[in-house]
Amino acid sequence: MKIIDGHVACIFIHSDVYKIQEGIGDKMGMLIQASTTFIASFIIGFTQGWKLTLVILAVSPALAISAAFFSKVSNPPWHSCGSFKVSALFPHSSLQVC
Repeated sequence: MKIIDGHVACIFIHSDVYKIQEGIGDKMGMLIQASTTFIASFIIGFTQGWKLTLVILAVSPALAISAAFFSKVSNPPWHSCGSFKVSALFPHSSLQVC
């Protein structure tokens, strides 16, 4: 086992914490905003039109299951078309799609 100096360990920990913060910093804020919007929209929906909200709430699991199924079954378009990768490198050729 390699012994690490305290100063070097502090630098490693700081860089790892910084990488974690960069990875989840904006995503946590977006998650909180999306959750709050979702909850607020259901509260407003139930107070304004509770019948329509119940129908949407009853159909939502079927929509989620079908969306998950079709995302697994369908072929993503970026795998079948190679010129999108090239157009990212050369902006003048971005009009050439496939």
